[in-house]
Amino acid sequence: MGRRRITRLPDHLNVEPHLCFAIEHGVRGSLQDHRPRDLPWRLIEVKSTTRVKQQHLTDVAIQAHVLERAGLRVRHVEIMHLNSDCTYPSLHELFVRKVVTKEIAAIRPRLPRIVKRQLRMLRGDMPDAKRGPHCDSPYECPFQERCFGPVSEHHVTTLYRSGELALELLERGVEEISDIDEPLDGVIAERQRRAVQSGELIVEGDLAAALEPFASPVAFLDFETVGLAIPMWTGCSPYQAVPVQMVISFATRGQRQAEGRPPCSVKRAVDVDIL
Repeated sequence: MGRRRITRLPDHLNVEPHLCFAIEHGVRGSLQDHRPRDLPWRLIEVKSTTRVKQQHLTDVAIQAHVLERAGLRVRHVEIMHLNSDCTYPSLHELFVRKVVTKEIAAIRPRLPRIVKRQLRMLRGDMPDAKRGPHCDSPYECPFQERCFGPVSEHHVTTLYRSGELALELLERGVEEISDIDEPLDGVIAERQRRAVQSGELIVEGDLAAALEPFASPVAFLDFETVGLAIPMWTGCSPYQAVPVQMVISFATRGQRQAEGRPPCSVKRAVDVDIL
């Protein structure tokens, strides 16, 4: 690619104190430092994860590419991410930084080809996309419904932990659980297949007998958690699962043993907010 004129983006596209640059037909980058251009620059890309991921390297490589084409001398590249060992209230080590200068240097020569390929894709027609791992990795694609349409209630992608299994079935032209003509390896997925194809609830084993020793009423405890990027309770770390609400449900014995179903029906539920 030939060098192109670098332009400051219009003020209404800037989020101060960012400086934004556009090069190579609109490839953009931004920075948060107003130092003179002739000084060496340290580029630090901040991520909300607790580790460096492969896609982060490509991201920061594009940032470095844009800045250097804008005339800035980027000599040092780091990725800053959350520190999973940091606990509240000692947040002075909330972030850690990893030097990725060498990794970025290895990616840089490929960037012009990557940019050309992406721009060619954007100018082209709607792709005839096939469902595959790329639909969810490294990020879930927001256009899946546009590509494949809404899925039915018992689509193969609704199988328990379907993953590669669903992709294999789709490759064979099987889209509905009702059309699967052989047992599945996963115990839960196989039970799901049998339930869908029979149209009946499946309870394996003698569940009624297993529940018999428990005196009525029976209490069931369920709880909800949150995982905050920036912890706010003593001893908690980034994204640690913290219970914030409990639900206690009370059940009494019903008349469903004869059907082979759990012999309980929920009588009432009590919410307990623990925050």
